[in-house]
Amino acid sequence: MDWERTIADLKPLWFPPVPGKVAAIKADQYVIATEGAGYYNKFFQINFGRDGSIFVSLPYYTGVPGVVGLWQIPKNDGAARAAPRYAAFSVTSHAVKYSHHPNGRAHFSLTGKVRTDIKKQAAEFQQANGHIFTVMVQGMAKFKAQSYVENSTPKRAIVPFSVWPEPRSMKFAAHLFSESEMLRRFDNEPNTPFFLARDNIGVSHGATLLATPFTHNGESYFLQITLIGSDFPLDDKEVFLGLIGGFDPPDHAFDETRDRSCLICIYPKTGDLEEMRKQFGTIDLDYINKPHGGFGLV
Repeated sequence: MDWERTIADLKPLWFPPVPGKVAAIKADQYVIATEGAGYYNKFFQINFGRDGSIFVSLPYYTGVPGVVGLWQIPKNDGAARAAPRYAAFSVTSHAVKYSHHPNGRAHFSLTGKVRTDIKKQAAEFQQANGHIFTVMVQGMAKFKAQSYVENSTPKRAIVPFSVWPEPRSMKFAAHLFSESEMLRRFDNEPNTPFFLARDNIGVSHGATLLATPFTHNGESYFLQITLIGSDFPLDDKEVFLGLIGGFDPPDHAFDETRDRSCLICIYPKTGDLEEMRKQFGTIDLDYINKPHGGFGLV
């Protein structure tokens, strides 16, 4: 990865570090990408509402249709990790947008394209103070590539991660932290927004800190995006794109004696989609039942 070029491109967008403050990139929109030999592969966008609401869009992969749903995890369910593969989720032919508002309201939507049926009351931002969503990717070559001619601006920052050698799959984990929590977590205050973050078993992964407009009790909050690469496939398909979010408050989410839930979308979905629609429904507003019985759009 050409760190000199990346830092030169992004440096005008980050806060200069001062004692008691963290360094973070600041832009209206963030495009999360990986960096190859002279190009980016883009995976998702992050935007914000005026109140600090987080919006995650998935415009860089065209392999729809997919499925979206509320993943319900019964208490004391040791098989919860396998549940999404068999869950009764609704079919969609659109790349939905994930929204999480400061008051905890979370949902999938796409104006004029889908109904906002998949929703829940998740953790409020100040409750969460941690994991807020994860984007899961497999088959990087299937995602939109963009040459380096696209530079970052205060309106739109390209945030690249190094992935050499290329892993079979990747997870971009997003954590929302207050500034005081970020400072507590740092061993030493970094002087750039790029740093190594340790997971819960002590393994370090590359991370980037992004500014958000959300504040609580006068304190700023930041999004930490951590890239976790793996040699294990996320799915048996060549390409996979998923998002999971809308988590319960931490004291609830980690309590296996309570029923829990979160929101999830998965692309692409193969099989008899028309039969799935009949059984589980669709959130698409522009669905039509074609004469041949296929899953089609106007």
